[in-house]
Amino acid sequence: MSRALYTGIHIYVMGPFSYLLYFCLNMRYLLPLLLLLFYWPAIGQQGFTYTRFGTEDRTGLSSNVVYSVYPDKKGFIWVGTDNGLQRFDGNKFVHPFRNSSATVPVVPNTTISQVMESNKGELVLYLQQLRQVAFFDPLNFRYRVADIRVNAPAVMSADIRLWKTREGKLYLIVLDYAILEYDEKAHAFIDNNPFKLPAGYKPGINGFFEDTLTNRTWIACRQGLCVADKASGQTWYSGFNPRKLPLLNQALLNDWPTSIHIDQQRRYWIFGYPYQSVKGQFKFCADSTGKFLVKDTTGLWTGPSTYRQYDRFLETKKGAFWIYGVDQLMNYDTLQQRFHYIPGNSSIQYSRVNQMAEDHEGNIWLATDKGLYFTDPRSGSHSIVNFRVGVPGYDNMVDVLEVSRGKYWIAVWDVGIVELNDSWEGKDLPLYDKPAPAWWPQLSKNALKQSFAMCRDPRSDHILISCARGVLLRVNPVTLKTSYQFRRSMENEAMLSMVADRQDRVWIGTQSGKIFRSKDDSYEEILSVHSSVHKLFTDNEGWIWAATTTEGIIAINPHTGEKMQQYTNRSAQNKLYAAGGESIEQLNDNIIAFGAGALNLINKRTGKVSILGYEQGLPSNNVKRLRRDRQGYLWIITSSGLCRYSPWNGRIVPYGRKDGVTQTTLTNQADLITMDGEIIFAGNGALLRIDPAIFNTRSEIPAVSITDFKLFNNFLPLDSLQQLPRINLRHDENSFSIYFASLSFTQRDKLVYYYRMIGVDSSWKKADRNDYENYPLLPPGHYSFEVYAETMDGMKSASTAMNIYIKPPYWRTWWFTGLVLLVIAAIVYWLHTMRVKGLLAVVNVRNRVARDLHDDMGSTLSTINILSSMAKTKMGTDPVKVTEYIGKISDNSQRMMESMDDIVWSITPANDSMQKIVARMREFATYVLEPKDIIPDIEAEEKVYHVK
Repeated sequence: MSRALYTGIHIYVMGPFSYLLYFCLNMRYLLPLLLLLFYWPAIGQQGFTYTRFGTEDRTGLSSNVVYSVYPDKKGFIWVGTDNGLQRFDGNKFVHPFRNSSATVPVVPNTTISQVMESNKGELVLYLQQLRQVAFFDPLNFRYRVADIRVNAPAVMSADIRLWKTREGKLYLIVLDYAILEYDEKAHAFIDNNPFKLPAGYKPGINGFFEDTLTNRTWIACRQGLCVADKASGQTWYSGFNPRKLPLLNQALLNDWPTSIHIDQQRRYWIFGYPYQSVKGQFKFCADSTGKFLVKDTTGLWTGPSTYRQYDRFLETKKGAFWIYGVDQLMNYDTLQQRFHYIPGNSSIQYSRVNQMAEDHEGNIWLATDKGLYFTDPRSGSHSIVNFRVGVPGYDNMVDVLEVSRGKYWIAVWDVGIVELNDSWEGKDLPLYDKPAPAWWPQLSKNALKQSFAMCRDPRSDHILISCARGVLLRVNPVTLKTSYQFRRSMENEAMLSMVADRQDRVWIGTQSGKIFRSKDDSYEEILSVHSSVHKLFTDNEGWIWAATTTEGIIAINPHTGEKMQQYTNRSAQNKLYAAGGESIEQLNDNIIAFGAGALNLINKRTGKVSILGYEQGLPSNNVKRLRRDRQGYLWIITSSGLCRYSPWNGRIVPYGRKDGVTQTTLTNQADLITMDGEIIFAGNGALLRIDPAIFNTRSEIPAVSITDFKLFNNFLPLDSLQQLPRINLRHDENSFSIYFASLSFTQRDKLVYYYRMIGVDSSWKKADRNDYENYPLLPPGHYSFEVYAETMDGMKSASTAMNIYIKPPYWRTWWFTGLVLLVIAAIVYWLHTMRVKGLLAVVNVRNRVARDLHDDMGSTLSTINILSSMAKTKMGTDPVKVTEYIGKISDNSQRMMESMDDIVWSITPANDSMQKIVARMREFATYVLEPKDIIPDIEAEEKVYHVK
């Protein structure tokens, strides 16, 4: 919550006054007076809501002592802490490691007291403990230390501060010594007196301001103010003032000034510690003529009387003005035209604010000794007011009504009615000056301030205030004349709700479930619903809707008083989420919104009930208040915070501390839309007023950034990866997570992200509440990850892409496939060659067999032919010879047949086995040996027979 808007009554008295105070505080009629005296005047002041990041919130911040903060051009936040340099993407802080498996970061884990960016995109760091200035390139992780060249090395023990001009020139200021200029070629800071300070003038470390309007640089030195004029190349001071600048001649401003700033209104803010004074630090505001502007410094001296040090300034693009330092944080309220001191034990904890910076969205970042803080400037505007009452008895605000433009009445149970103006200043109302009539029952007399609801009577424009025990108050809002009314028919009733219908009649709902309607000067009972009626609502057709505790929501005919529709959680179809609720609103001609547990959207034409709950983005399934703004958005207070529902696309956007909204869980009993379109929620000792227009998100949103790339469990250096046209991964590096977010710290949780992985997803996917997507075990191939964001109003950001190539394993590469095919071809060729050789061998065998057969048969046949011819010639003359010849012919024929048989047997494939060969050997041996009475015996082992 914004403690700048929080005030309670803290009174310390002694002696008899203690008893007097105790008596007064317990007098009920004095509470409004005490509230006005001690509380309401503080409401108008400007306050900011701060979001803290620390070591205990598990975001990864390495130290709560934060010295420097720098928002870069991409939207990342770089912080320098006691434990080194870190980058923040809105979710986590990370050290710049070369890879996540490394144990030592690129930048040493030492105090980084300053972070800024050079013209080349390098981060320029001042390492306070090491007394070094280093340049760090987040793209290639190059880290290099610059040389500091001073003539007197002992001065390096003095305070040192970096300073960069609008042109990007870098300087190193050594307190009470000199200004060193950075030489890029030498990569060193050189003592060359670049601003030509006069002899004896020694610079301070906070006293530099570059006036771009006049092209002059103001330098606060111990000896006085100096002005370096770029056009003339001269440096002016009190002893040399050719342009007669009035401020250089002001003796008060030339006695050890330490800080100087020229704001957008051309006011000169100068702080210092004069030698001639023992009053401590002086604080002046002057115009260019040297005239001191006392009125502009209103509130500059407020705050505790303890030691405080005003060090530096921050002026935002929109003109917000801050002063900060040791136990010092102030903001200038432009409406009240005064400074407001923000104590270090309130909504922001600090003993020293080391640096403040503005990011590209205008958000303010504060580096303190107790953590890093963030605030949305809207939270400090009067468009958001968080009001926390610190007075006992004012913790039950049950209704709020705008009596006239900018004038509000707050109904507080058991206290009565309190009036606030548009600046939230209180005013006492004389509504209870006279006592209740003596004839009233005592319980009704006591119920005079037990207010429940307020309603404007359309017939008289008077304000009706319903109370307990049948008590009604009728108040003229102009004259404040009040009449007390006692309704005997409602003597035992607590009148919880009131509403006026289109016939100018007033309806009252009671705790017992009875509903009354005005008739002339009395009220008649119209209906009993047997459940407390917390809210009565008139829609645009005049229907009366009653929100009950256990009987759901009931639509009543305003003319007959009969039930037209009823929706409960017991219905067979179109039932509500819960049994009852307390708030009703109309979205359009057909849809009634009812807060019964979740958000119930009732179409009164069709009877269909749609339920939106936590799963659809509601902060919780416990809706307390509903209120539609002029643009048609539905604002919802739940037990877990505030959100806004868009009836056009069904999206729900939460709002919380980062948006400057803190009093949401307490403001759950009453609501109002003002004549100016603002929305007020009230409840348990708290009020919340917001201007819905400041939450419009129709402005262009930045492209989504890929914040991290996680390969298995290792985060890879993202900046280096994004410089590549694509990320190349091995085949076994195929499980990774891609983290993404919009680097809009105010809108990031109000955006819907859509992503797709081309090569995997066929269409866009809506991201869940995580800010990353995991891709496990992707096959090799080319992929492209794309992501974009969309606002609640349908505005889309530009899409962001990351190309990824997963290399296939070597056995799936083209060259390996070609090699395998080549080897297979070689084997096939070899097998083919061997087969051909085998075939040729067979052919050779056949040819040899054929040749041998031919030769043998030819020789034998020739012999037979010759013997036959010889036998033929000797047949008649020499029978003995003929017989001899015939015998030879027979022998030759027998040998030829045997030879033919052997050849035919040997070339028969069926005989290619040892079993056939052994059988053949037996046959041959028997044939040869039996005629000689020799019996052969051939034995072979069994396994021989299986050899082929």
